[in-house]
Amino acid sequence: MVNINRLKKISKAIFTTSKKKINPQYKKFMLFAKRKPITAFLILLALLLSLIVLSNIVNRPVPETQETKLSTKEVSVYTIGSSPKIKVQAQIEFLV
Repeated sequence: MVNINRLKKISKAIFTTSKKKINPQYKKFMLFAKRKPITAFLILLALLLSLIVLSNIVNRPVPETQETKLSTKEVSVYTIGSSPKIKVQAQIEFLV
C-alpha cells in the first residue's frame, strides 16, 4: 500500500509550489482590474468567448462519408401494342 502521509506531503508540495507561481500573476491582474475594471471585464469576456469557439472547433464531429450504393430495380418491359392494365373498384357519386 502507498503511504497516505507521503501522498499528502506530495500533494501539499505541488499545491504550494503552484500557488507560489500563480499568486504573483493573480495579484497583478487584480491590481489591473481595480484600476481598469471595464477593460478587465472585456478581456475576460473575450477569453471566455475564445475558449467557447476553440472547444466548438476541437469537438466538432467528423463527418461520416456515406457510400451511396445504387440498388437494382425490377422493371417491366412492354412491347409496342401492349400496355399495362390495372383493375380497380370504384363508385360514382353525383353531386346535386
